[in-house]
Amino acid sequence: MVLRETKLAKWAIALLGVVLLSNLLLYQPVVQRFLSIELERGVVIGSLLDFQKC
Repeated sequence: MVLRETKLAKWAIALLGVVLLSNLLLYQPVVQRFLSIELERGVVIGSLLDFQKC
């Protein structure tokens, strides 16, 4: 993979970082308790689909 020096490439890398960080935080028990959320099947499937698009 070659990273081109364009504005679009920089935005794509930033968006990829946001997606990966949000997926990582979503599965942390501390974050789940703080946000008072319970992971449902749809969230897990959506998270896996995010990783497959990369």
